[in-house]
Amino acid sequence: MLIRLAIVILIIAVVLVFDAPNYKKSNKRGRAVYGISITAAIYLGLDYAAGKDWPDLHNVADFIFSAPAKMITTYFESKS
Repeated sequence: MLIRLAIVILIIAVVLVFDAPNYKKSNKRGRAVYGISITAAIYLGLDYAAGKDWPDLHNVADFIFSAPAKMITTYFESKS
């Protein structure tokens, strides 16, 4: 776990160092998008480093779309 955490920290640090000049030149919208993507990268990196089963994008999509998908499936199965 410690090696994975070190790799994640190293990668995020390298990305932040090389993107710093572009970040300073960007507008508010660009900074917001960059902040959201870095936050997502840090979260997913920590999820990888910890080896835990934290919620990912797949879990969010499954939570949102599973009930409507089951309703549509049962609707079409009951018609035939």
